Amino acid sequence: MSAGSHPLDDDLNALEDYQKEPYVHPLTCGHDSTHPLLEPIIMNNVLYLWCPECDYRQKVDSDLLAMARNTNAYYAKLREGGML
Repeated sequence: MSAGSHPLDDDLNALEDYQKEPYVHPLTCGHDSTHPLLEPIIMNNVLYLWCPECDYRQKVDSDLLAMARNTNAYYAKLREGGML
């Protein structure tokens, strides 16, 4: 692990990549879906999705993380094959 990195950085990056994917429905605020997209953050060594407008937080569980990783891999494979 490099200096300044966190054990959850790979998970955080997977969620950031998912939120940038134009072909999926983004993860939105649980209080108001018109707020900005949720941002993955690490707080107290726990990964959350956070709404920068209202401070809504949702703890990231293994199922959500697996979905994001699988979706990212799927679209990466399509891009590599020239299908996107």
